[in-house]
Amino acid sequence: MDADDWLQTIESKLETAHCVGHDRVLYAAHQLQGQAKDWWPAYTAAHPNGQAITWQEFCQSFHSHYVPSSEIKVKSKEFLELKQGSMSVREYLTKFTQLSRYASSDVDTDEKKQDYFRDGLNPGICYALSSNEYDTFQKLVDKAFTIERERKVLEADRKRKMAFQGQSSGSNNRPRFNQPRHVVR
Repeated sequence: MDADDWLQTIESKLETAHCVGHDRVLYAAHQLQGQAKDWWPAYTAAHPNGQAITWQEFCQSFHSHYVPSSEIKVKSKEFLELKQGSMSVREYLTKFTQLSRYASSDVDTDEKKQDYFRDGLNPGICYALSSNEYDTFQKLVDKAFTIERERKVLEADRKRKMAFQGQSSGSNNRPRFNQPRHVVR
């Protein structure tokens, strides 16, 4: 999927540079490396009018050549089956974001995006989030981070208390009450 990442990076640079029309194609072609640099001359040679290739055609041809549809299906399935597991919420969000571009119709609304994200979270975090509705995906994510952080604090506190109880019960350092003796005279 490096080719897909490359294409997104190039598109971002072209937007930033306000590059339009055929200049986009020329710039992108100039940035090609390795096998892709060999692909481009062969593609333009086989094209009826190599100078009239549009940006959209470039993207479609590049994408279909370097990002096979079977690979997109695999990534889409991976997205649909994504679970947080042992990942942190941050790691899960990163993976969710990376894979969601291969299942764009499944996350084409904020509500769908929230549903898929929530469903993949660990049960405890998902349960804590389920009692509220969130206006945006970002608000849901922010709350998931907060819940994870609070759970870590509680877990650390619980472990600290258990360690303290383990130390005190092993040494039997309880204060003893000795009843004063009355001396009879």
